[in-house]
Amino acid sequence: MRTLIPVIALFSLGISGTASAAEEVVAGSLTVKVAQREEASQAVIAQAREAGGWFSQLAEDHITLRVPSAQVEPMMEFSAGLGVLADRQISRSDHSQELSQARARLATRQEMLEQYMEVLEGASSKAVVTVEREVTRLVSEIEQLKGRIRYLEDQVDYGTVTVWFQFRDRSAPASDGSSSFAWLNSLNLVDLLGEFQWLDTRGKTTTWLAEPPDGFAPYKAKKAFRAVSPDGVVFRVRSAEHEPEADLAFWKEAMSKRMVEAGYQVLAEGEIQAGSTAGTMLELTAPYGTDDYSYLLAVFPAGKELVIVEAAGEVATFAARKDAIVAAIGRVQP
Repeated sequence: MRTLIPVIALFSLGISGTASAAEEVVAGSLTVKVAQREEASQAVIAQAREAGGWFSQLAEDHITLRVPSAQVEPMMEFSAGLGVLADRQISRSDHSQELSQARARLATRQEMLEQYMEVLEGASSKAVVTVEREVTRLVSEIEQLKGRIRYLEDQVDYGTVTVWFQFRDRSAPASDGSSSFAWLNSLNLVDLLGEFQWLDTRGKTTTWLAEPPDGFAPYKAKKAFRAVSPDGVVFRVRSAEHEPEADLAFWKEAMSKRMVEAGYQVLAEGEIQAGSTAGTMLELTAPYGTDDYSYLLAVFPAGKELVIVEAAGEVATFAARKDAIVAAIGRVQP
């Protein structure tokens, strides 16, 4: 049994190797709003196979893919292009040290096993039982370590991408609401777009509230500011009576609740400034005819008035104009 002491001593010192390069586990997750989930799922599966991967889980509302780690981000970009991206997350965790230590422990136990097998050949009948017990224990540990190493190496070689799908109801959202605040019930994509169809007199606006986003032309107006881009994205600024007077947090929650109940999908929400006045902004999506439209709302409590900014357009067209719209909102003078 003395021949085992050097090996056991080495193990007690914690032998560990060092990996030549980082061995990362990559995982991505994204939520995409699509019109046809089945078609989107098949497109994602086909792309994963082309990238050298496969799908590991297919459910009603999501699909989980395994692809080579270098293909995780390209796979996410492809999936995001199938609809409107609502959320995207990616994580990387370095498992180099754990793999190195597991490989070192495996090598140590394999060497110990070899030495026990040598001892077993010349062991007395009385010592055989003790040696065999140690052999059984080492074999079990070796198999566990091999399994763990195989699992980690597989996780490093193949990343995980989970694509969550959110259905779009092709029926238009409700045109009114059940809110006790009249201005909230007036927030409506269809009415906003319809209003611009009846305005055909353009020119310099007389309102002091706002100026058009870059690339937009203003309409003549008295009570509200209106502007439109050549590709049909609309922009409107109006005011409503601030009754009852409430803080920004209250209106943020009330507006989000009303729009979700009306059938809109929330893409993003956050704070925004118009001059020195703080406001809340909500970006939504909804079907309009055969297309999907973005609908952006911003509200600023300004004393006795609420200043309401609305902008809308087909999703892709709106995305190209969004920066200019947000910049114009920042120039509004509540």
